[in-house]
Amino acid sequence: MTILIALYNLILKFFSAFHPFLILFLFFGLAKRHTVPKYLQGEIYLATYTIPYFLLLWLFFLTHHYSSKRYFLPIVIVVLLWSGLGFWELSVRLNKKRPSWPTNRWAALLVVLAMVIMLPKSLKSLREGQGLRKEIVWQFYLKIA
Repeated sequence: MTILIALYNLILKFFSAFHPFLILFLFFGLAKRHTVPKYLQGEIYLATYTIPYFLLLWLFFLTHHYSSKRYFLPIVIVVLLWSGLGFWELSVRLNKKRPSWPTNRWAALLVVLAMVIMLPKSLKSLREGQGLRKEIVWQFYLKIA
């Protein structure tokens, strides 16, 4: 049971490192890869890197009970390639639904939508609460001295 809980926690940690909005594009990219045969060799290479790395992180989490977002960054960078393919696939599918707009216009609309959704999380400071803590410690230090 702890093995499944560890896998669940690891997947949650991966999705917190990988922006949740990009997961939509990732699923479209993984669906598209079956229809693009010329990329199969490159994907096998990426999969031979991604899957063992994820398994090693899982074993590390089982033994040390610790995982951080920084450990998932190599996987996130590789998965972004599939998200890019899914981004284009979604643009093509939207173009088939509404052919009056070209695929490039759909792609531009998706880029703007992605920026509007992802920018607040990207600009949020990771250490926004530490400034107040440092100020309190500094004031405490001045009172002692």
